[in-house]
Parts: sequence; C-alpha cells; structure tokens
Amino acid sequence: MVETSTVAIDGISNHPHCSQVVVWNSLTADKRIIAGRNMDGECDIRRVTVSTTVLFAVNSSDKSKQYRYISLMWPGMIGTLSGVNETGLYCMENAGPSQIGGQIKGLTPVSYVATHVLRTLNARLATITEVKNAFETFASDFILNNDSKVWPTKRALSELKGPICGPGSVFVLTTMSNDGGNAFVLEGDRYGGRIRTSMQALPFIPDCIIATNHFHCYDSTSSLHDRYRNFDSCVSFSSLHRYESMRIRLEMEFRSKSNVVHLNRESIRLLLQSACEGRTEHAIEVELETNGNITLHIHLAASEFGSWYAPYEHARTIKFEELFI
Repeated sequence: MVETSTVAIDGISNHPHCSQVVVWNSLTADKRIIAGRNMDGECDIRRVTVSTTVLFAVNSSDKSKQYRYISLMWPGMIGTLSGVNETGLYCMENAGPSQIGGQIKGLTPVSYVATHVLRTLNARLATITEVKNAFETFASDFILNNDSKVWPTKRALSELKGPICGPGSVFVLTTMSNDGGNAFVLEGDRYGGRIRTSMQALPFIPDCIIATNHFHCYDSTSSLHDRYRNFDSCVSFSSLHRYESMRIRLEMEFRSKSNVVHLNRESIRLLLQSACEGRTEHAIEVELETNGNITLHIHLAASEFGSWYAPYEHARTIKFEELFI
C-alpha cells in the first residue's frame, strides 16, 4: 500500500476523466501488448480515498481453477475497475454515458463483473465472443424488468444482451488469442452495448485503440462540425480533448516514421501525459510480453501539488510474479 497526501483544489469537476490506450503487434518491437491508463475522477465528494492507493494481489486456490490477478484501486473498493490476470488478460474501465430510463432490478455492480472476467478468462484462449458471454452472464432477469417504464422510449441498437453495466462503462480489454485483434473496447450501459475494435474509430492505424469517456459505436452520432453525441446528448469537451490529444500524437508518430513505428513503454507514458488534465490520481502502464511476462509501471500523483499529474511522476515498476512469492 502506497500513501500520498494529494490535496484536491476547488473547482475540479467531479465528472470522470479516465483515459486509456493500447498498442500491440506491428506497433511494438517484439509484438508485445503495451497498455496505458490514467485513473481520473473520484466518486467520494471529499476526495479522501484517492490519497491512498492499494495494490491488490489476489491469489487462487488450486481447487477453484480461477486465475490470479492484480488490481490497483482505492481503499474500500469492492471488486475492481483496473486489473490484469496471470494469463495477460487486461480489463480496465472508464466511466461512460448511459441512456435515460427506469431502475433495473437485480443489477450486478460492474466492479464485480470485471472481477469475474479476470478470475475466469484465459487471455491466450478467450475470443471476443467469450468475453461478451462473460459480461452477459450477469444480465439481469428480464422477468424482473418486464415493465415498459424501465426501458428507454427509444432504445439504442445493441449487440449485447443487456443489462450489462450498471452505469455507462467503457471497458478496455486485451487478449492474446488473435481473434479480431489483441485489444478491444466494450461500450455498454444497463440496457446493452456494443464491441469496438481497432480501425472502427480514429485513429485509423492498425493495432491500436484509444478510449476516454464517450462511445464511438454504441449510439454515437457526429455532425459535419464534429459535435459528437451519445444518446442525443453532447459528449463532454474533456473526453473529446483527451481522445484527440492521444490520437494526434499517435498519428504523428506513425506518419513521421513512414508508417513503421515501434512504440515502447515510454511512448505510452507520453500519450498518457498528453491526456492528463491535472486530475490523474494514478497512472499505469502494463507490458504483456509474448513469453508470458507481465510488468506494471505505476505512477502516483505527487503530494505537494494541488492538482494531480500522475503520469509525470516517477514510476514504481513491479513484476506480476513478484507479488505472489
């Protein structure tokens, strides 16, 4: 457990500001997966819990046949929103938008769903369909919610059996099964969702994917003036700005090197820095090597600043297996 004394400043929005980026295959020298994540935004209005970051190493008994995983979260968090398991399955969530509707009964918290995914899926075997099935396992009983008042008048087109995620969620996941690419995004809310893969949204560069706090496939529309909307509501400037900052930097790297670019962990850190708006409590870079080695680089916001600039701080590097010795 690592403690800091980060102090919040007045006027910082309570809106989510998480950002993620993943590169793999042709964009890395040895085809490893490199993922980066800025954790921004806190549901505690006093912002007390972000002053302490807890790294959980969750073991598994031989009888359970479940996978070990590690998770970086706040104290008191039940389940996880940021984790990677021993097979290299990466599962981390950004908050997202949601349709307006009634209360769903029998809904499972997304932090528990993410824990189930990390516990049960093997990154070297799991396909996108199997990941979808793992999320759909927790879809609420339709009989409990057989009331027209529960559902939106105009429901978004969904390829997932909802309800999936209680609040709107942008889950970034990685596998090594090469089923449609090594990383993808699940965009969902309590009514359903869709899967987004590489090349389905900007940047149109193979083997990379970016996510902030808005959807690109699940009920997303844009006009000629780039006024992006989810569920007929404007996407926040912050979410668009952070997405575009990372996109432009990635495209610059790709185009300036004649379409041949090998990114490393430091490259991902620079992308996270470009998306940091002074609200990042902690940042993580995860390296998933083809030989099974897993390395985490964790940055914590400095205590002497009023704002939080975690990706600019020194990293603590941890090997996955070191936590289970």
